Amino acid sequence: MIDYFYEVKKYASMTAVGTALVIGVLLVSGIYSGTVVFCVCLAGALLFLSGLVRLIRSRQYLKKYCSLGEEASDYMVMLQGAYRKKLVNSIVICAVLIMSSIWSFIYMLRVTRMDAGEVLAFSNMWIAAVGVYMVVKDAVCVYFCNWLVDKEYSRSLKRYLTRLLLFMAFYWTVVVVVFSFMESRVARWNTWMLAILIFSMGFALKWLMNVDSWWIQPFINMIPMVPHRPLTVGYEEETGVYSITMPEDSDFKILQITDIHLGGSFFSARKDEKALEAVFELIRSAQPDLVIVTGDFVFPLGIQSLSFNNHAPMMQFASFMRNIGIPWAFTYGNHDTEFVASHTAEEMRRMFEVFSYKNTKNLLYSSVQPGISGRSNQMIKILNPDGSLNQALFLLDSNSYTGRGWSRYDYIHEDQVIWYEEMIRELSLEEGRQISSLLFFHIPLPEFREAYEKYKAGDPEVVCYYGEVGEKNGAISCPDQQSRLFEAVTALGSTKGIFVGHDHYNNISLEYKKVRLTFGMSIDYLAMPGISKRTEQRGATLITLHPDSGIDIRPIRLSEVPETDEM
Repeated sequence: MIDYFYEVKKYASMTAVGTALVIGVLLVSGIYSGTVVFCVCLAGALLFLSGLVRLIRSRQYLKKYCSLGEEASDYMVMLQGAYRKKLVNSIVICAVLIMSSIWSFIYMLRVTRMDAGEVLAFSNMWIAAVGVYMVVKDAVCVYFCNWLVDKEYSRSLKRYLTRLLLFMAFYWTVVVVVFSFMESRVARWNTWMLAILIFSMGFALKWLMNVDSWWIQPFINMIPMVPHRPLTVGYEEETGVYSITMPEDSDFKILQITDIHLGGSFFSARKDEKALEAVFELIRSAQPDLVIVTGDFVFPLGIQSLSFNNHAPMMQFASFMRNIGIPWAFTYGNHDTEFVASHTAEEMRRMFEVFSYKNTKNLLYSSVQPGISGRSNQMIKILNPDGSLNQALFLLDSNSYTGRGWSRYDYIHEDQVIWYEEMIRELSLEEGRQISSLLFFHIPLPEFREAYEKYKAGDPEVVCYYGEVGEKNGAISCPDQQSRLFEAVTALGSTKGIFVGHDHYNNISLEYKKVRLTFGMSIDYLAMPGISKRTEQRGATLITLHPDSGIDIRPIRLSEVPETDEM
């Protein structure tokens, strides 16, 4: 099935090339003889019709003979998201090419003595055909993905593209108004100067989308401290390991928060406030001793929030947690330092060091890294009152993508697994027993999908404690590359639970090979179309550590948290 889809992709390219050829040649027809134009147009038309006929046949064949298995369905869901992003990019590029060509045409028509046909032939209007090719190809691929996987997805995509087109219409309207106002002053400018000005406005817009925005700062300044128990927190300067001592004869509560997705702009300000309100209410209700955020603080992709800035919203979240006062730690998600984001991982590291425990007394951020793959890997010790180890908490970076930009999800690398194994063995040797530990990271391992598939098949090896897989078609977005981490976990027998985020509608908790695999409930109001109106997936996960190193895990749904007037 998947191989056949790549045949569809070839036919989509044929259709797009044929379309672009016809449009491109017609736009420059004044330069070439009628015979040349006719032959090229005929070739383009034949290519277009050939690709279209094959696409229609492919659709009929797929409808009649093919069905998606679970693995193929999950892969198609991933392709669906990838081609959606490609289509958005193609539309933006196509709009820029078309508008640049139109301005070139208008300018030459006004300052030369050529008629419209001659101007059309000698201007650079033909480059618009390149954008048309990109849009047609990606649109066909998106159509087939939507048709194969989920027809409802096309509705949300239409709303998404409508928002994008409205924004571009607003942008180009501003451009037209500015040029109309300056018409008398630019009469002597040439085409290149006009193009430079147009693109300069585009770069200015990009710059504005990178600028720090503080629209929700007054809201953050009003966040009150959440009552919590005073705990003894230690820090080893040489190793970068934090330790927290549990109170006498008492449990220790950890609250997992994941996928907050702050936009950090004027357009996302209300949703950002709602996200932080949700986090506050969950923390106030649970009153944990430690909060762990498993990635995706922000969503700096531009389209949903009209911002590429990841610095301001991450700093604001750190300020928000500083006001709450409860110790917290985090792992990075795949969106936190996106390739389009305004600030790099190194700049984020410097910012978090400013908010680290020695300055704020609540962010357990280690300035000493173990020298392995990833942006922030650390271990936190939870100690019993007598100083013995109750739990070792491992916070790993599941990394982001295997290549630059939107590519396949990365995985937990071998050197990270080796570090985890070494630390487990070292701590077990120090304690004189097999220690108990927990793992936190963002992107789920392939074993999460494997466990879910076995659970659905009725395998008694898998036990479901609560929750569901709520993503479209039961998708679990994990890397294609197999990490050795789960193999190491089961071999060592130390880790009792693994906690992840990433899939916003998945909140299932399964036991597989004696390890609890838990999707944290998400916060997101912004990143996924329509998610702000959904409530059943929104919440947090409470992990209770007992004095005997036993653990309890339960979800806290935001809809079930009593409202408060504290904010």
